[in-house]
Amino acid sequence: MRDPEALRERETEPQVSHYDETMKRQAELREKLGNSPVVLKPREIDNSRQGKLQNILRPEDMENGKACVGNWAIFTHEIRTTADGITTSGQHRHQGGLGLFAVEGEGYTVVDGQRFDWKAGDFIMLPIKPNGCVHQHFSRNPDKPAKWLAMIYMPYMLWTGMAFEQRKDGAKGI
Repeated sequence: MRDPEALRERETEPQVSHYDETMKRQAELREKLGNSPVVLKPREIDNSRQGKLQNILRPEDMENGKACVGNWAIFTHEIRTTADGITTSGQHRHQGGLGLFAVEGEGYTVVDGQRFDWKAGDFIMLPIKPNGCVHQHFSRNPDKPAKWLAMIYMPYMLWTGMAFEQRKDGAKGI
């Protein structure tokens, strides 16, 4: 005798359209973002080849529920420079097109060999260039560090090629 269940045809699974899946993911993301932090606290200090950085917002923070916005990299960079010109800021090259807001002290940035002075309250724009711009940052006062806040919109960096090359490491321990 045959099992009646074995003879029954399997019912087809209901098909969910790509559109419906997208709408569901967007609703879930809106819910997550609505419950994400609005005020972000600076994170640990990162003593990197580029200098003393403190991350505030990372591009992946939206996906992991740590921020209500995404696609941004926002961090501070503390710059110390000795009287003989040794700096904690590394020299690197990228496409440019980002802003740096000077929050403390006085300093200067060398872009493709040209010096640009700045002080707290100034906004530094790195130029967009096909092969990128080589730049490095210096504090003007050896007794007091300078600090700026970087605001980088990551989709824009991707659109312009996301080229990045470290040319010189920053000095550590000064």
